[in-house]
Amino acid sequence: MSEKIELKKKEELNWQRLILKGYPFLILAFILILFGILSKGALFAPRNIKNVLEASFPYLIGCIASLFIFAQGEQDFALSSNIALSAIAAAAISSFSTPLAILAALAVSIMVGCASGAMYAKFPIPVFFLTMCIGNVIAGFLGPLTNYQSVRTPVSFLDFDNAALKIALAVLFGIAAWVLYQKTTYGKYSKALGASSTVSEQSGINLGKYKFAAFVITGIAAGIIAFFSICKSGGASKATGTMFHFNVMVAMALGGATTGGPKVKFHCAVLGALIFNLLTQGMNLAMIDVGVQNLMKGVLFLAVMVLTDRLSKFDVD
Repeated sequence: MSEKIELKKKEELNWQRLILKGYPFLILAFILILFGILSKGALFAPRNIKNVLEASFPYLIGCIASLFIFAQGEQDFALSSNIALSAIAAAAISSFSTPLAILAALAVSIMVGCASGAMYAKFPIPVFFLTMCIGNVIAGFLGPLTNYQSVRTPVSFLDFDNAALKIALAVLFGIAAWVLYQKTTYGKYSKALGASSTVSEQSGINLGKYKFAAFVITGIAAGIIAFFSICKSGGASKATGTMFHFNVMVAMALGGATTGGPKVKFHCAVLGALIFNLLTQGMNLAMIDVGVQNLMKGVLFLAVMVLTDRLSKFDVD
């Protein structure tokens, strides 16, 4: 009798492990089937597939860069405001030169990342409150900074809204991040920090520099996203990048990165970005109201968090 009970428990455990490892693929299949039907097959049209891939660019960059923070068990809630500030800086200087606009976007975004990272590394403040406060402070300045108007860029910047260029940049960025995440001590220690910061500190790991570097990486990503944002929209305003940090959180959750440590796999970022944009494109084609879309994303995010919280005690590696 006891052997049967033990066997039953083992089977249940195997199913729970399978669900926890495979739910992103189940979500992907569900979205493809549901919105394929609701859109009457339009989701699979070459034009819409291209739109999904192109719209995935900023989320691929944002999610891949956020891997290191997520591995450490944290999130950057100042990411949206950082993108807006960097985009405004780039747009303001865009009339002088394109290289200067790129440098402005990266310089501002990296400075914000450094400020967040330095405080995260030095002070025992919960990252949620820290980055939320930094984001709100930046957001408070954006309106007066732009006189509550859009800052326009030259028409020539629209040439950089190029699918081939963005795909090439996403691939290069992804390869560099993969090497850093999978093949270096920085990626290894970031996962160790997320698994247990106390054990990592007792092991002699210099936690400060790993915490700091994680925000520098998201800062670099914010600058890239900001520059291509002004190329696509023709300008920047205080609304640029709105909700981007939340969308990254949803995308990472959909891709399987809901807890820190070794369970945050590199493919979570890529898969999550694609799922998120398939979901968005599918809802657009199904002509679902934007407010309802945000509600559905929020509900799906909560459902995934509850599911993984219930099953996260099981080792799935």
